[in-house]
Amino acid sequence: MKNRKANKRSTGRPNISIINHGSGTISIGVITQVSESEYQAKRQAMVEEAEKVMLKNAILRYVMRLTDLVDDKWKDRYDQLWPQILEIPEVKAQIYDKGKQAGTLFNRNLVGSIIGLLKEHEVYSNTNATKMAIALEGTEKHSIRQAIAIPVSKEISDAVQQLLDKQ
Repeated sequence: MKNRKANKRSTGRPNISIINHGSGTISIGVITQVSESEYQAKRQAMVEEAEKVMLKNAILRYVMRLTDLVDDKWKDRYDQLWPQILEIPEVKAQIYDKGKQAGTLFNRNLVGSIIGLLKEHEVYSNTNATKMAIALEGTEKHSIRQAIAIPVSKEISDAVQQLLDKQ
């Protein structure tokens, strides 16, 4: 039997793929066809999801710079805390929009505000915004220092509080 290739993006009736693997083994499968616009939409969604995964990893690397400032009672859970924070719908809706902040791929001001909220809840101890700015950016003269002092919205504050209460 011959292999028949299917055009996955064509329209019309479904294509059947028959593959001869040799030694009497064959595979038969139906390839689902989609329109070009549906294909492009799915492709775009996959690209956007991949970008969010990349940005999420960048955020996690960023906040892990604060590991030395984490309170002892949070040290064993800190690496699990931030991924959970990034899944909070209110945070997720804003965190990947970098806005007008220079030199960043994500909403660094929101990350700073959440860091400030976590400091209030004693996730970070024996520290201040200056030490945190130095840990995050290598200098105290960075806008992240001011962002740490900016309160988050009530919705985000309540959602983070619920998350912390579960820990």
